[in-house]
Formats: sequence, structure tokens, C-alpha cells
Amino acid sequence: MKASQVRTGRVAGALPLDVDRSIRDPGRVLVRILGLVLPAVVILAVGLSPSWRDRLGRIVLWLAAYLGFVAFLEVMRRLWNRRYETGPFQAARVAATLALISWLMAVSADAGLALWPFYLMPILAAILYFKRYSGTVVTILGAAAGLYVGGVVLAANSAFSTAQFVAAALTLGLLGFLVHRLFQRSLLSGQMLKIASDLRQTADLHRLLDQVIQYSQSLTGANRALVIVLDPGTGRFLAWAKRGFVWQTGRSVQDLVSACRVLRKGEPYRSGDLVAEFGDQSFYAQFFQ
Repeated sequence: MKASQVRTGRVAGALPLDVDRSIRDPGRVLVRILGLVLPAVVILAVGLSPSWRDRLGRIVLWLAAYLGFVAFLEVMRRLWNRRYETGPFQAARVAATLALISWLMAVSADAGLALWPFYLMPILAAILYFKRYSGTVVTILGAAAGLYVGGVVLAANSAFSTAQFVAAALTLGLLGFLVHRLFQRSLLSGQMLKIASDLRQTADLHRLLDQVIQYSQSLTGANRALVIVLDPGTGRFLAWAKRGFVWQTGRSVQDLVSACRVLRKGEPYRSGDLVAEFGDQSFYAQFFQ
């Protein structure tokens, strides 16, 4: 595998659909539940807090906009699900949710201290929607910016001091990071269980190697993979599979097995600069283009 293109710390590529759905679907249900809890909290606050009733017109306007947005998403999810699940539409949903929560922070004024945790809703959505961690980072920064604009700059009689804003923003960032790591670990664990289950059901060695390569690339994000199987007792070459590698003219897997001391003698392979090992002067460049 080309070291420069191996991405550690996250699951890359396409996961098996049943693994992906078993982890993502409960998270998406949670996001939708939080989306319904938010207006319920607002309605409850209007009933219990005199200061909220003083801003009833602005709160009702926000509720109408928010519930209209939720209804629009539900219609899209049911009738146009293919477009609903596209990356640009997912990004637009996250951005719109950030804007709506920031708007609520602005009209709720001194109640913002109780509402800022709802920024976790778009952060969780970003973790579920975007494969790259950069999507989560952008959403966390958007939440912090929205919290500042809505809860500090635009809110009348804001209850947020500078220290409270910084503490809330850092808390959102930390929780976002921890949830992202937990989610990625869950994906990886589910992937490994799925791999083990599939491999146990495969009796054909060549098909087994193809599956090993497919799963290895999915887990690491590598653009090339090579698997060679030798008999551990005799050292005899049994089978091999590759993806992304192209043999040099006149070279074959038998040449590689004969020349590689890791395969011939079982010696561990160590390198101080794995990227350089795949340069023009590397051992593997003798066999692969």
C-alpha cells in the first residue's frame, strides 16, 4: 500500500451497507428527535417564563420558520430521498440548522444559557453525514460563530459573558471531537465484525484474498493493495491477489516471492521512511510500475 495515501484515524471508503446503516440510522433518528425536542422546549419556556412571553411575536415567528423547515425536510426525506441524501443537501441542512439555532439564541436573549447545547444537533448531523473530519470541524466552528453572533452580538440583555461564551464554545468542540472519535471507533468495530463474518463463510482461497484486499482498502483508504499467501511449513507459494499494482514488464509474482526476504525468511520489515521506500529507487519499484 502506498504510505502517502494511507489515512489513519478514520474509516475510509465505502462500508458494507448493513454495517453503515446499523450505526448511522440510530444517530439520524436521534438527530430528528432532538429536532423535535427543540421547539417543545421553546413552547414550554414561553409558557413558564414571563420574559419569553414579552418576546412572543419573535418566538412565534421563529417557531413557524423552524417547524416549516422540519416539515420540508420530512417531505424531502419521504418523497425525494435520493436528493435528500446527497452531500450538498446534507451540508445545506446542517448550515440551515446552525442559522436557525443562532436566530433562536438572538431572540431568546437571557435564556441562551439553556439553549446553546442544541448546537450539538447540527454537530452530530455533520458527524453522521460527512466522512471527512474537516466537515465536523467546519460545523463546530460554525456553531461557535453562531453562538457568538446570536448569543452575544445580536441578543438583547445577553446572559453570556466572554468567559461563558468561550467555555460553551470549547465544550461544543470537545464534545464534537469525542463523539466523532466514538462514532469512528463504532464504524471500525462494526466493519471488523462484518469482515470476520464474511471471511468465515468463504471457502475459496482466491475469493477470500479478493475480499481481504477490498476490506483492507476500505479500512485504510489505500489506493493499492497486495496479498501473497505462502505455506508456513514449506514456504511454498500458494496464492496471491492485488489491486492497483501494475507489474513491470517481464516481472511476475514469482519473481517478487523469490527476491523478498520477508517472504522467503519470514523476517520483519522495518523502514524509517515508508514513503521513500515507494520512490523510484525502492525495492518494489523493481517489480511494479
